[in-house]
Amino acid sequence: MRKFAKAFTLAEVLITLAIVGIVAALTIPTLITDYQKRVTAVKVRKSYAELSQALRLAQAEYGDINTWKTVFSSDNAENSRAFAENYITPYMKIAKYCGVGSEADENCGSSSVGAYSSNYLLSNGTGLSIAAYNASGIINLRITVNMKTGKNKIPGTDSFDFVILPDAFEKGILPYGYTQNITREEIKSGYTVNYEDRNHQTNSIRIACLPVEDSDYNEDTETYVRHSCTYLLFVDNFVFKEDYPY
Repeated sequence: MRKFAKAFTLAEVLITLAIVGIVAALTIPTLITDYQKRVTAVKVRKSYAELSQALRLAQAEYGDINTWKTVFSSDNAENSRAFAENYITPYMKIAKYCGVGSEADENCGSSSVGAYSSNYLLSNGTGLSIAAYNASGIINLRITVNMKTGKNKIPGTDSFDFVILPDAFEKGILPYGYTQNITREEIKSGYTVNYEDRNHQTNSIRIACLPVEDSDYNEDTETYVRHSCTYLLFVDNFVFKEDYPY
């Protein structure tokens, strides 16, 4: 007498598929986010390395950075473009000039570091924004790794800020908010740095690396809530750790 193997009933198949679907729904978003984090971290690290190499090459050609003409006549877009195209972009692979300030988003989908910034699209697909201001002497730089035209770019997730400080030229390109003798916990929760804040007319600002809020400035605590996230990623060797507010 022929025997037949016992088959699954329709109910059992549906239950199994439902369980598989639930597990997938719970795990796939996490896997996607983890993958996006790794890709973003690699892009930031490589772009930072390319930017640092450009600065070293400029130093080899023009000498000590303290002797450079880092501050031009006044606060305007010409300052930033003159600095960028004298000392930075000749040593980088530039795919496109993206314009001034907000034109960076319109023309390339990247985030500008200020209204007078000079902006570029690199051949590796990331955005570079450079602002050289007369008053502070600080050179602000922003790398945008997640290009999204017309959409808000989140600091520390899509864009990452660096500086060249007039009192620390020898240190090269540093993460925005760099200061000595700071702890990792302070970088996360908040601390004050002597960086000029033009919006609020002060010579110091409070910054932190906190979860995204409706605004990147918390009026209650007078804290820029995402401005030290690049610093946090920097001290963690360009790895998004579990407590990083990605």
